[in-house]
Parts: sequence; structure tokens; C-alpha cells
Amino acid sequence: MPSLCLPQEKEICQYSFSRAQRVFPGGVNSPVRACKAVGITPPVVASAQGYTIVSADGREFVDFCCSWGSLIHGHAHPNTVSAVSAALGLGTSYGLTSCQEIRFAELLLSIPECSDCQVRFVSSGTEAAMTAVRLARGITRRQIIVKFVGGYHGHADVLMKDSFIEDIVEGRVDKSFLWGDFPLLSVHYNDVNGLRTCMELFKDQIAAIIVEPIAANMGLIAPTEEFVKEINTSCRKYGCLLVTDEVVTGYRLKAGGIAEILGWSPDIRVFGKIIGGGFPVAAIMARKELMEYLSPQGQVFQAGTLSGNPIAMVAGYVSVQACLEPSFYSNLSVASETLLEPIRSLILRRSLPVQLVSEGSMFGFFFLDSPVTNLEMASSCDINKFSLFYRNVFDLGIYLSPSPFEVNFISAAHDLPALEMASEKICRALLQTFDTNSMDIA
Repeated sequence: MPSLCLPQEKEICQYSFSRAQRVFPGGVNSPVRACKAVGITPPVVASAQGYTIVSADGREFVDFCCSWGSLIHGHAHPNTVSAVSAALGLGTSYGLTSCQEIRFAELLLSIPECSDCQVRFVSSGTEAAMTAVRLARGITRRQIIVKFVGGYHGHADVLMKDSFIEDIVEGRVDKSFLWGDFPLLSVHYNDVNGLRTCMELFKDQIAAIIVEPIAANMGLIAPTEEFVKEINTSCRKYGCLLVTDEVVTGYRLKAGGIAEILGWSPDIRVFGKIIGGGFPVAAIMARKELMEYLSPQGQVFQAGTLSGNPIAMVAGYVSVQACLEPSFYSNLSVASETLLEPIRSLILRRSLPVQLVSEGSMFGFFFLDSPVTNLEMASSCDINKFSLFYRNVFDLGIYLSPSPFEVNFISAAHDLPALEMASEKICRALLQTFDTNSMDIA
């Protein structure tokens, strides 16, 4: 019989990726973790603390993936560990509304931008986005959802099987897609004219536009000012809802989401990652009159056995409460500049064909000599150079998100000495990638 306990320290070295491949398809439970895009054997994690992960074979890495952005306070934060440990003795799942749920919801709704809202907790970003578009369709009695190419809103069919607006306009795809169960239209990111064409063509058939305030799944791409305005204008003009997917950006750059920074007033907001504090939590948030369309108040069905799990609620409360500390985001900005400014200076000084992109504590690299504004441009980057860079930096003990289309994250656990050391290693890896003297970083 296999042990029911956690693996002991002496057993940890026995766990390997080849062992994982025998029990999981591809060795993973989420595809990007297989690290195929960067050509490495992924580490099997044995433990993590602060900004460090330790593999089963004893290697230590400075972690800038941070569980894909979830761990803004770092691994095994003492306050989270303490709160969760205490909560375990009160029960791990109730199947009823709990004190923990109410307290956490009240904290989320204490932010001025959310004060007139209600929240529905679920267990994943995919589930939250799926529920958000179902709610939008129920409210508007319309069917079409508009999204943007390269935007990722989870792997539910309702948000993956789409048609491109230019294919419809130019007759390559018939409008019969409208008769499907989940009509979905895709417009290129930052394509103002494409969005106008789409909205004009389908007008009062569009239920909602769903968008990441900052695109974080085709690399890190910010919306242009004109694109931001057009999204707002389109929603008002055609009476459709604006759904902001803030699974990545929620609580990353400011308390709550960042939609207000862009001048948006979202009808429905989707949160995840950081609000779980390392546990599987996501949420749909909207004004009370819109949320009342959800069952049991309304006719839009949504349910989940582990929605609002009490342990996850406690972890989420601790995570969000820490984000609300007065100096939290300013301190995180200092940490980000400590890491990124030397890298940015090196790229400029050596004229390296690399775009270092950043928004607050998020950053990424495009191996291209010009700025990137959409997925097509991101896909034209030098993937081989990125993979070589990744392997170089990995060998130096830095763990970045293992794909050119994913984003890296700085956490509050990354102290300044660690960031300075990591910055120097990333600079060295860049110089190695371009066969430049890596001993002469200055």
C-alpha cells in the first residue's frame, strides 16, 4: 500500500519527471508546466518558501512564475500558513454558506469601486469566465460574445471555439455560426477598426465583450488608448455588457482590479489567482441588480460543491488583506524596478533585439526588435532565441514562466538582494544568448 503521508525528506529525491509521466498525461496536470516550449525537463517541486522553490533533486530556483501570478506574497507566507492551519480544525468543507465566505466577500466589496456589487465564489478562473458569459447572455437575452485573439479566458468550449470577424466579412466563414450553441467572435487585439466592423455588423445580437485589461497570455501586451476608448464606446452604443477578465491583473497592480485605471466601468468582473492566496478560488462580481439573474434568485444556473470552500476563503482573506496595506503596491514597484532597470539598461546599451515589457510587477520578454501589440506580432518573435535564453537563465537558478507567451511575476517576498542577484543573472543569460561577453555586463 502506498503511504498516506506526505513524502519524507529522504524520499523526495526519488520523485522525478519521468515518474510523473507514468501517471499523468505528458507528466503534468496543466500543459505549459511540461516546459516543451523551452526545451527543458521541468523540475518536480519538493517545497517552496518565500521566493524560492526547491526541486526533488535538491536544486533551488528564484521563482518568478509564482504559481502563474497567484502568489503575490510569495510561497508559504507565514500569515497564510498560520490562518489556514487554524482553520483546518473547524472543518474543511461545509456545503453551506459559511462565516469565512461572508467575511471574505465583505472584504472584497469594501473597495469603493466594488461597493455596489455582489460576488459569487467559484473554484477556477475558467469556471468564473464561463459563468460570466453565461450571466451576460442571460441578462441581455443575446447570444454572441466578442473576445480578442490571444486573450485567454479559460478552456471552456464556450470561450474557445470562435470565428474571426475578417473571415465572416470576407465570406470565408458563413454567418451560420450564429446558429451554434456558443457563438463567439474574435477580433485582433488593439484592432480598433476590426472591433468597429464587428459591432456594426452584429449590433443588437452581441451580449458582451470580454477582455483582459492587460493581455497576459500572448506575452504581456498593453491596450492602446484608442482601443480602450473603442471598447467603452462600443458597449455603450450597442447596449452590450463589458466583462473584464482580471484573473491575472486583479489585485496585481492596485487594490481590486485595474479596469478603472483604463477608464472602464465593467458590468461583470472576473477575479482569480491572487484572491485565493495559493488556493483554488475565483469570483464573478457585478452590481447587485445584475447578480440577481443568477440562481437561486434568477434563472441563470451556476453551482459548485467546493465553491466558497472555507479553507480557501481564509487563505484568500489573508492574501487580499495584505494587498490593502497602505504601502504594499509602492513597495512592489520599488522591487520591480530593482529587478528590471538593469536589464532594461543592458538591452538598450547593447542594442539587443529584445523587448522587455512590464506593467507594475509583471514582466516578460519578446525576442523581436520592435514593440509588440497583438498575437500575430508576438508569434513572429524569435522562439529559438527565447528558448536558448530560457535555458541559460534556468541553468543559473532562475525560474521564469516556461513559455514566450506567458508572463513573469515579482512578489512581495522577493527582497532587494535577491532581486539584484536575479537581475545580474538574467543580464548574463541575455548576453550568453546573443554570444556577447557575459563577463562584461556593465
